[in-house]
Amino acid sequence: MSVEPIIAEHVRFLTGSTDDTALYAAVVFSITAFGTILSSPNLGKLADRMGHMQVLTLSLVAATLFLAAQAVVDDLIAFAILRFLTGIALGGITPTVVATIRRLLPDTSVGLVLGYNVSAQYIGQVAGPVLAGWLGGIAGTHSVFIATAIITAVGLITATAIRRHFRHHLAAWEA
Repeated sequence: MSVEPIIAEHVRFLTGSTDDTALYAAVVFSITAFGTILSSPNLGKLADRMGHMQVLTLSLVAATLFLAAQAVVDDLIAFAILRFLTGIALGGITPTVVATIRRLLPDTSVGLVLGYNVSAQYIGQVAGPVLAGWLGGIAGTHSVFIATAIITAVGLITATAIRRHFRHHLAAWEA
């Protein structure tokens, strides 16, 4: 969500024109969600077979790389492709996080933790765009992609730490 407020400005920067910026930005913006729509069921199914934490880790790695690459591409088509690929990667995150929470926690606390998870998502949906708009305004739109990639990498590090901490639970669950 953090890059959403700067998509139109970044598209204008990439095209060097204000002509059709709104249309191009809408397509680029929407193509990310389209990638997520296509990938979520398939990545969820894959996670059921190969392990939720493995798919979560791979999804976070891919999202981090695709976000970082968006900071350096200078072509609208390449940018749109990277947004689509980012959407595909994002499609593996929510299903695997929810499944992991469901599996690792006792029934008496799953609802509470899922509630915190949803609250954290909405906090990110509020804070991310505001901070990204501010950062993009002072440091340029490229900086927003780098900052978002860094935050996604922090999520990857956190997921890896959780995986190590719960290794014995995950081994039994993912076997």
